[in-house]
Amino acid sequence: MEDILFLFRIRVIAIFIVMMITSQFTHAQIGINTDYVANNLILQIDSKRNNPSDGTTPSASQALDDVAVTNTGNVGIGTLTPQTKLHIVTGGTTLSPNPQFRLEDGLQLTNRVLTCNAQGIGYWEDYVPGASQGVWDTSGVSISGSETSFVNTKAKISLDSGSWAIFYALIVEIDTPGMASNGNRILVKTSLADDTTLYNSGINGFPTTDISGGGTYYEYIVWQYGKSVLVGRYVINNTTTGSKDYYLIAGSVSNPGAVTGITLVNVGKEVEGSSFFAFRAKE
Repeated sequence: MEDILFLFRIRVIAIFIVMMITSQFTHAQIGINTDYVANNLILQIDSKRNNPSDGTTPSASQALDDVAVTNTGNVGIGTLTPQTKLHIVTGGTTLSPNPQFRLEDGLQLTNRVLTCNAQGIGYWEDYVPGASQGVWDTSGVSISGSETSFVNTKAKISLDSGSWAIFYALIVEIDTPGMASNGNRILVKTSLADDTTLYNSGINGFPTTDISGGGTYYEYIVWQYGKSVLVGRYVINNTTTGSKDYYLIAGSVSNPGAVTGITLVNVGKEVEGSSFFAFRAKE
């Protein structure tokens, strides 16, 4: 009886030792439809079983039907070297794209875009282009008819990083009751400045270098009587990583008639008919 108990104890100890040894090798790699799993992977599925049988690295085209999970938790579909938590490679090119992502959540419709909420949950919705509304100054500034520099009207618009199409219509009026009545007029330029192109304590400014394509200012006639409108439209490329302010500047006046006593009043103040806005443009 004692011999039997002794043998039983020996068997239990042997089983325990084997379990301790084999537990060191439980970090296994799993290959499905393949005998060779890349060193960086814990799971590799070769759907078409078309990977090299000699264990050499599959080509990019051979990997297109593979699914892989790396030892860092990245998942690859169509690639054995996923760079992110989910990395999909379809084999498409710029000239011959091959879209293979599909999400049916009940909100899918033609021309909708994939967006997400604050928690990062993705869903489809209609595309609404980004927009920004300019802010007019409470009183505006006065600009002399002999002003040769651009003056900061203090009207501004804030734009996030990226490309924007800006439009403005600036209503101006000349306060010169003593002017002659024979159609006297001046030419006034407008543009946009930013904090890096303002000078003289922000009173004056140069056109921002963020304006892309075309000219950097617009020039329009301002007549003696009544109100005139100065319009502008630009593509602005804010290359910073955050929001940036752009200021409406006006001036650099041309006075071909050499008329004296001309003053533009309340330039940059919101009046009926004025507008200042921007829409996101394609990068």
